[in-house]
Amino acid sequence: MNRTSSLGGFLEQFRQHHPQDVFLVNEEVNVEYESTAYYKLLEEKNPLIWFPKVKGYPDFQLVTNIMGSRARMAFALGLDSESKLYETWHEALNSKGEIRISDENPPVKERVFGGKDVDLYSLPVIKHYSGDGSHTGFGRYITAGMAVARDPLSPETINMSFTRIQIIDKDRYSFDLGSRSHFWRYVQSATQNGDSLQVSVVVGAHPVFYLLAASVIENEYCIASRLIDTTFTNGMTNHVPVPSEAEIVIEAEVLPNEYYHEGPCGEFTGYMAGRTAGSVAKVKAILRRARPIYYDIQ
Repeated sequence: MNRTSSLGGFLEQFRQHHPQDVFLVNEEVNVEYESTAYYKLLEEKNPLIWFPKVKGYPDFQLVTNIMGSRARMAFALGLDSESKLYETWHEALNSKGEIRISDENPPVKERVFGGKDVDLYSLPVIKHYSGDGSHTGFGRYITAGMAVARDPLSPETINMSFTRIQIIDKDRYSFDLGSRSHFWRYVQSATQNGDSLQVSVVVGAHPVFYLLAASVIENEYCIASRLIDTTFTNGMTNHVPVPSEAEIVIEAEVLPNEYYHEGPCGEFTGYMAGRTAGSVAKVKAILRRARPIYYDIQ
């Protein structure tokens, strides 16, 4: 079992063991285009890129390209090399642990903003490309957000899914559901009944959660509990638990029958993706660490 269950702990351990694979940028980075420029310049070397200082956001750090190599995925699983990566991951997906809930001073609740204090623009959300959001002019996308929700038909089932998130107001975002994911089914089920769906978006967590969110499974928390010594904490406004050591959590509810034409968005595949489900969520609270690490996927 890994000795750390936080993103910050993983980054420090990885830098200690593989300093040559971490590119540290000591100058302030601008959230508009600059981190993308660094990524493009360093693409051939493919390092993890860490920005300790973000212009206009003194409380935040920024990191990108964490999962950019199989070697880093293996390290996240506590392996010394990638030789047993697939075997280890296959075994992990067929194991389950117990979800431990602990509300005793969880780091993700060091700062809690609700009501009129909710402000998505207070987060260092990156603008990657000039064409992003050109349908409407909103070009800042949360690209490393894992949407956590309960299955409306089976509430004991909890799922984590990737979804691209476009900020359209201080307390609203539009998002694309992807293709037939579990989260897509949850939203469809709630919408058909005219109900809102509670969703908590985790931005920044131990890489194990990101590997699990990319897998076509449900109840990822149970597997994470076998891989890292992690606990979960109850939501503030949602009945959805979140990792206690997450960096940032956005608690929201998906609004039925509300549509917003977000996009296009420069996806990780290298294409500008224009199709969208255009779903909309209203933010009820933002939870975060006092000095959070904002994780961005280029």
